[in-house]
Amino acid sequence: MTKVEAIKRLMQDNGGLASWKYIYDNIERYYPAAKSSSEWEAGIRGVLYREIKNKQNFKRVGFGIFALEEYQEEKQIKEIRKDRVRMHSYMEGIMVELGN
Repeated sequence: MTKVEAIKRLMQDNGGLASWKYIYDNIERYYPAAKSSSEWEAGIRGVLYREIKNKQNFKRVGFGIFALEEYQEEKQIKEIRKDRVRMHSYMEGIMVELGN
C-alpha cells in the first residue's frame, strides 16, 4: 500500500476527513514503514500537499484538516465544531498555519 492509499483509508475510516494529528497517530495502521525515517512527518506532508496541488484524491477543508476529494464539507464542518477533540485538532491546525 502506498502513502496515498494509506492516507485515503485513514480518511475513509474517519468519516472522510482527518487532521494532521489523526494522520500522524494512525498512519502505521495502513503503512507500517511510515515512521522508519527521521523525517517521516515531512514525507507524509509532502505526499498530501502534492496530491492537493495536483487536485487528486484530497482537499484542504480547514487549517490542518484535510478531506477526500469527494467529501461534502457543509455538514461535516459543523460536526467538527461540536466535537471538542476535533476542535482541538482544528485549533492546533490554525496555530500551525499561523506559525508557517
